[in-house]
Amino acid sequence: MAYGIHIKIIMHNMVSMKILDVKNHHQRDFYRLNYEYLDWATRRLKQEYGIEFVPFDEQYTEAIAKYASDSVEEYLHIGSEGHVAVLSENGTVFGMGLLKKLKEEVSEIKRMYIQPTFRGNGYGKHLLEHLIDRAYEKEYRVIMLDSVKFMSTAHHLYQSHGFEFCDPYPESEIAEELQKHWIFMKKIL
Repeated sequence: MAYGIHIKIIMHNMVSMKILDVKNHHQRDFYRLNYEYLDWATRRLKQEYGIEFVPFDEQYTEAIAKYASDSVEEYLHIGSEGHVAVLSENGTVFGMGLLKKLKEEVSEIKRMYIQPTFRGNGYGKHLLEHLIDRAYEKEYRVIMLDSVKFMSTAHHLYQSHGFEFCDPYPESEIAEELQKHWIFMKKIL
């Protein structure tokens, strides 16, 4: 279903939540969520570690918008070897995640993000399980991920689904000088 619409409907807290494939629909929502994620993560990195990827000046919004746009463009072209999904409830798109190929039999989960007002309700669990299911379907044997250290709630979620801490992996996009602020995990399927 590389270019079709993949919809998974889950009853969660008596509300119908949908996990939707982004290939042909919800691209604008995917961009919006990427922008929110990048803005939030950039501000938290500055606050927690003093890391400033983008100067907080008059060009900040433009720089984040460009990075979000470039990310969306890249992720929407991952092809049949990956999967891009958003979470929707009652027509509101509030979460995203993706699976991409790193190398033969090895995939990576990226951009797991749930808007703050929707956190703590199990949506991340359903999205993670969905991405793990896609990895099984695509016959990957390993799933890798990286996450900033301050995202400890996410780390507990990953651990509860069989991910274990590991050393940084060469395909990670995290620069070596920043890796001390990240954790790296893998799950053998």
